[in-house]
Amino acid sequence: VTAPESTVTSTTSRSARRRFASPAPGETVWTVDCRFRFQGLWPRLLAPFVKGALRRRIDGDMARLQALLEKEGSS
Repeated sequence: VTAPESTVTSTTSRSARRRFASPAPGETVWTVDCRFRFQGLWPRLLAPFVKGALRRRIDGDMARLQALLEKEGSS
């Protein structure tokens, strides 16, 4: 199953690598490597200030996804 494509604004370009691994039977590890590249003078100047917010947002999204999947798996 593939995720729907996200909308990317004209001020950023984004790439993400997704990797699944199965360290033990019944376990799955999903690793996501997200890279953002800001284009234009103002976005590049502001990038250092929003880096932490972007990281927290991605980590929060991944934690919510994990909780949802684990809840569905236990039902």
